Amino acid sequence: MEIKTSNGYPLWLIKLLSENKVYKTVVNCYHLNLRTSPMYGSNIYKVVKLGTKVEYLGIANGWARIKYENKTLYCGINYLK
Repeated sequence: MEIKTSNGYPLWLIKLLSENKVYKTVVNCYHLNLRTSPMYGSNIYKVVKLGTKVEYLGIANGWARIKYENKTLYCGINYLK
């Protein structure tokens, strides 16, 4: 069972942010939309598959800010592990 904070974020994520380091993360769903802005309805840059590695950069408006193919993109935070 995953431990979450009162705002619903996974505890491991809060620890990552407090350490102020960049981490490689792995998509944990079968198809994940990587978006150009941190909001639903924004343009989808690419759809990636389970096991895709991305570079975690932080949180923006409740979305994971990541680097993929040398672009800063956004995805749902709960789909990364």
